Amino acid sequence: MLEGVIDYAGMFPPAHLKLEAALDEYLALKAGPQAWMVRHFACPVGKLMDLAGLLEAGSSGTATIAVMGSGGEGQAAWEYGLEHDTRRLEGFVAEAGDAAELATYEVKLPKGHHVDECIDDLEALQSLDVYLELPLDETIEEALPSLAEASWINAKARTGGESVPPAAQLAEFLQGSVQLEVPFKLTAGLHHPLARVGSGSRMEMHGFLNVLMATALCDKFDLSRREMEQVLEVTDASAFAFSDERVVWNGMELEQEDLEACRELFHAFGSCSVAEPVTDLKAIGLFGAGR
Repeated sequence: MLEGVIDYAGMFPPAHLKLEAALDEYLALKAGPQAWMVRHFACPVGKLMDLAGLLEAGSSGTATIAVMGSGGEGQAAWEYGLEHDTRRLEGFVAEAGDAAELATYEVKLPKGHHVDECIDDLEALQSLDVYLELPLDETIEEALPSLAEASWINAKARTGGESVPPAAQLAEFLQGSVQLEVPFKLTAGLHHPLARVGSGSRMEMHGFLNVLMATALCDKFDLSRREMEQVLEVTDASAFAFSDERVVWNGMELEQEDLEACRELFHAFGSCSVAEPVTDLKAIGLFGAGR
């Protein structure tokens, strides 16, 4: 369920590591006992040439890179950013050589920009896994079908940072992605396995275990939106009954193949820490001795 689920984002908040320190941490993780959980190294597009220089200078190991694109508000800024990002990507490939592999390009949908136009603009980059970050608002109902029709592009959503979306908004995104078979990743705020809910059911933090379970259960049992919300709001690990063969929530059983199918849709989440998720998983008894 957690194989390669974390894109390491040490340069991003709240860690805010310098590039060299973040790269060293990523390479250490990929060489360590938690390597099985870690997927790509998240890097802003503006830091790519600095990253290539560090890799050339002798950082050991091979990095796969998730590139955070420039984006831009308005048509002119969007096109300018995309043009410059493309040149940076080409420059990085030439400089880094075999020391790194570009894996994904991720960029935010500009406000007021139609999603179909953005998809057309991004088509030239589809040799990479492209993720278009969507706002969790009423535009989801229009945006996700467009991504599904294109088939080659993935969705991305923000689960924390400046604000934490309510469970209802995240449930809508997850349910739509599952029903339309749109692969996705999440970013920001998923540092802990379980949700933290404040007074009045206000979501203070989403949990990556909640999201994984909601996705898998929706994929197998076609959960209602309200059922999705209930899974996202679980704060006690005992609500999920784990065994070596299956995991059960509210009488619904998920087996190995169901979790594998879930991960075909839910690619990863960005986190500036791997130690924090592991520590929390150990605390609730879900980090096996074999790992």
